Amino acid sequence: MLSCKVRDGESRFTDEGECAWAAAFGSSGEQEATRLANGFRRDARTISLGTQWQVGENWHMGLAAAFERDQIDSKTLSDLRTQVAEGSTVHAGMVLKGNFGGSTVAASFSAARGTYDSHRNAFLALHGSKSEQDIYQTAFQFRVSHGIEYGPWYWRPMLDLGFTQVRLAAFSEHGAGANNLIVRNSEDDFTNLRPALEMGVETALGKSLARWYARVGVNRFIEGGSFGVQAMLQGAPDDAGFIDVQQALDRTVRECSAGVDVLTGGNVTLRVGYSGQFSASGATHGATLKFSRSF
Repeated sequence: MLSCKVRDGESRFTDEGECAWAAAFGSSGEQEATRLANGFRRDARTISLGTQWQVGENWHMGLAAAFERDQIDSKTLSDLRTQVAEGSTVHAGMVLKGNFGGSTVAASFSAARGTYDSHRNAFLALHGSKSEQDIYQTAFQFRVSHGIEYGPWYWRPMLDLGFTQVRLAAFSEHGAGANNLIVRNSEDDFTNLRPALEMGVETALGKSLARWYARVGVNRFIEGGSFGVQAMLQGAPDDAGFIDVQQALDRTVRECSAGVDVLTGGNVTLRVGYSGQFSASGATHGATLKFSRSF
């Protein structure tokens, strides 16, 4: 939601324009299993649409929506497959941003709802247990950045601050008798800080312009380091109570991205890019293809 490129101007690398855009994104990531928590592999595909328009002399507003399909495979330290979840998520968001010379400030809000069908290998159960799970997410994100231009080159340090809440609705498994799990609703809050540095260069490409960019940064969770739920077996005695189950997350993630924006003479911009996230126990790789048209 932070990209409607402009071709000309004193701060052309950081200025925003008016446009409509569509993008496709795919990613694949793995987290290693430990003695305390299962590992997993997640493959996701996302289609998104959005638009941005000017609302003041230095201000722009944007709206976006996205549809995501993903699959998550969980496994133990001994590489035993324990659970598979497939589902879809609908995202919606809005952003307000201001450009003042080479400086940019932005604030965004997004909400999402995901629905998953899960199959878990249950002890002594012939076909395992199944469940339908609903996950809700809301997020606020704030960004401050400043572009430093030198001829066809630019540098852009930036800092993001994010607040995210993830909620899991209560659900009950079926298909495994007494080994089915009954899971309470849960809620987790996360606060993250993301300093990053982007650099790039502009080159001519016939009548078009190619803006090559590369970015490196760190995503640090300063609050919230795990997902937690309370669950109990359907066949457990009434006085057994619920057990807390935690899935630890890496609190520090190294991030990088690189790609090119091609600005054509027909008010069309095409972006092709790569992104990567690397932590102590896993890595995720993604690719983006984005098309936008200025108006």
